[in-house]
Amino acid sequence: QGSIYFNAKWYLENNADLKEVYGKDYTKALKHFVEYGAKEGRAGSKEFNCKKYKANYADLREAYGNDNIQYFLHYMNCGIKEGRKPI
Repeated sequence: QGSIYFNAKWYLENNADLKEVYGKDYTKALKHFVEYGAKEGRAGSKEFNCKKYKANYADLREAYGNDNIQYFLHYMNCGIKEGRKPI
């Protein structure tokens, strides 16, 4: 696990569609998350769930709408310091 945002094993175990395609190829799982999964709002780990983070904070939804990458960036840059919950 490289960060709270991504754990390849967890990502594949919790996304059956990807596990079917990638098996246990953690490099391809990471590539998918970076190129598609984060933008789709998929949870990359059990420690941070973009969809739940978005649902919990109306102010962020108003500011970022459906730009899921912004939720990851907000938590990393501000949300942690503000004590916001990542899940």
